[in-house]
Amino acid sequence: LLLCGSYDIALSAAGKLQVERLRLRLAREHRIDALYCSPLRRALETVRAAPESLLTRIHIAPPLAEIDCGEIEGLPIASVRKLYPELWSANEAQADEQFCWPGGETYAQFRQRVLEIMGRIAGEHSGGRVLVFTHAGVINQLLGSITGQSPARWQNLRPRNASITCVTCLEDAWSIDRF
Repeated sequence: LLLCGSYDIALSAAGKLQVERLRLRLAREHRIDALYCSPLRRALETVRAAPESLLTRIHIAPPLAEIDCGEIEGLPIASVRKLYPELWSANEAQADEQFCWPGGETYAQFRQRVLEIMGRIAGEHSGGRVLVFTHAGVINQLLGSITGQSPARWQNLRPRNASITCVTCLEDAWSIDRF
């Protein structure tokens, strides 16, 4: 198991199976106005689950990438625990919005980035339906903002891989429809 924030890794065999299942679920979706995707390879491979008619109109949005974990990106999690035990404990505590891995992005910075891109997408497609292919951390930060939880909290609103989370934005007020 690797620490994969913004580390650009391909989908595993299990991930490819999840994408196929997602494709079957999304085939029933109608009236999608726009399609956005993180530039990371695992998201770009997952976006293939979108209805085929949208695949020629993908907006690649770098701010939809997962959190930047700096110098430890791609290291085995067991190594991160061993090399950075104090940082591992601090991250696990989920209490410090200014926490970051060496050379990485703080949870507060990450939240700000997520809210800016999601606000921009909502503003550009007011009244529309948009598919966004992104990462668990991005979704967690948006949902955390909606529910008022700290940016440091990353576990309780963490979606499963290839799951569908639905939110609504009406006049800058966000709500969670499905998680």
